[in-house]
Amino acid sequence: MDTVTFEIIRSGLYAVAREMKVAMERLDDATISAALRVHETCARVTETGDRIEVRRLNYRFHFILYGIAERPQTLAFVRVLWAKYPFHDLDAIPQRHGRMQDEHQHLIDRIAAHDRPGAIEALREHIMKGWAEVSGTR
Repeated sequence: MDTVTFEIIRSGLYAVAREMKVAMERLDDATISAALRVHETCARVTETGDRIEVRRLNYRFHFILYGIAERPQTLAFVRVLWAKYPFHDLDAIPQRHGRMQDEHQHLIDRIAAHDRPGAIEALREHIMKGWAEVSGTR
């Protein structure tokens, strides 16, 4: 990946993490239930080793959360960012999917506890941990 793309993705990830403050304030029970269902399905699929399906479910999990911010320009930016993200590299990291599931579970736990600041921090940490692993900056 070239340096410019790398920096665009890195900067975009920080912006997404900040933007999630709006989304977390709008969470409702239906959204929490939808995210939990996708998370549970993803956990089962992770055990099968189907990386493509895990990636698809990860996308759904995140976009359930991103969508509730109701910020169309940010959502469009996130879709472009997501398309450029080097998931094939992330998929190749041993046990990354298991760690991803743990990070998602921590986020779900914070959401279920109605700990909005904790949920925002859990999502920010999740995004940054994935980026650190794929960019080799752990």
